[in-house]
Amino acid sequence: MWSKIRAVWSRELLDTVRDKRTVYMMILLPIVIMPVIMMVGPVVMVRQQEALQEETAVVAFHGGSVPAELVAFLETAGGFAVESAAAAEGAAAAEGTATAEGAATAASVGAGSVGAGGGAVDGGTVAGGAVVGGTAGAGVGARAAGDFSGEDLARWRERLAGGEIHLVVSLSEDAAGLWAAEEPIPVELLYYGSSNRSAMALQRFEAMLQAFGAQVGAARLAQRGLPPELVQPFQVTGTRDVTPREQMAGRMLGMFVPFFIVVWAVMGGMYTAIDAAAGEKERNSLETLVMVPAPTPALVLGKFLAVMTVTLVAVMLLIGSSVGSMLYIMPKLLGAEAMTVSVQAGHMALLFVVMALFVALTSAVELGLSVYSKSYREAQAYMTALAFLVMLPSMYLMFAETEAVAVWTYLVPVLNVLFIVRDVLEGSLPGAAPVLLTLGSLVATAGAALWGTQRAFRNERVIFRT
Repeated sequence: MWSKIRAVWSRELLDTVRDKRTVYMMILLPIVIMPVIMMVGPVVMVRQQEALQEETAVVAFHGGSVPAELVAFLETAGGFAVESAAAAEGAAAAEGTATAEGAATAASVGAGSVGAGGGAVDGGTVAGGAVVGGTAGAGVGARAAGDFSGEDLARWRERLAGGEIHLVVSLSEDAAGLWAAEEPIPVELLYYGSSNRSAMALQRFEAMLQAFGAQVGAARLAQRGLPPELVQPFQVTGTRDVTPREQMAGRMLGMFVPFFIVVWAVMGGMYTAIDAAAGEKERNSLETLVMVPAPTPALVLGKFLAVMTVTLVAVMLLIGSSVGSMLYIMPKLLGAEAMTVSVQAGHMALLFVVMALFVALTSAVELGLSVYSKSYREAQAYMTALAFLVMLPSMYLMFAETEAVAVWTYLVPVLNVLFIVRDVLEGSLPGAAPVLLTLGSLVATAGAALWGTQRAFRNERVIFRT
């Protein structure tokens, strides 16, 4: 019996090695391509954020007078370039020249009058004339921050979208009076959300404005002979992360490694499983194979072990390359120290057993789907659906916080593997009951899938289904 199983096993593995697609899925993709995909995104994002932090953001002011102290603070702090009034007026003039004929027509029919700030006035509302570092709309009632007309807002949007400026700070028209009276000045910030530069400028300016406000508040208190601590009941002197470095590394691995295991348990040996049954059908060799003097269990077990071997090797290679990339290569690319993760020997053994049982389950399911399929293409469709089926919960658990997990979830294949692998890597196993439920569930479902596959190989309507 064993010699026949080994013969089928060896033959399927030999066919697998000869198939370039399987070698690609088993070796090249896990070792080379997947680590590159994992590292490119974070490294590029970090580099881009660092570059944006160092760039000078162009800020334009709109509405009321800008306090000179704020402009001086921004110039002293660095990182911001305040657009001059001449530049803003030049942009507005270019816009006005393009629409001069339309504006003249509107004026001729009495739609409004021209205010001192250069904008059209309709019913007492300023419809333009944004001013940087000055006052707009002389003789017109004070406007609140963010009081833009349609044309004015469109012009700012166009300049933000084109990257000419990165942030618009709209002040209330009575900003000068409020500043002199030491009252809060309403401010509205305009940015372009689809631009990383504009979004970064918004974050930096908000932090800068908060620092400027604290400085001004302290100066005003000092003028009155009051200490700044009067309005600071709490003072945060520092923050400290007490999470062990090993647990941080385990947390990061716990986000990705469970996903890789369950997805690659399907993808790793997919072509071997398809070729072992659906491929045999297309070559018209499966009917001959089932009639050889070998028991069906030996035939099924040989093919099953071949699929499981290829899948297990692919999963192990992917885990090794992914862990090495995240713990050693990526930190070096980002200029950080290499990370380490501490996993007990018993927990590592449990991880390997759970992974092997899940690979056995997926291998049996894939072999059953393959023998049921009429053709190679139909089998590929089934495998793709199976991959998406296990991918959905994996993607959810990559980012979800699941501190308290119900015990019954450890009976559900895929979910129990995700939880156990994550807990092992983070060093927080849930207890004996969930582990036993997971092992029992995987053994039962893998055995049932293998039994169903064996029944399918004995069913002539399945074997000759074309």
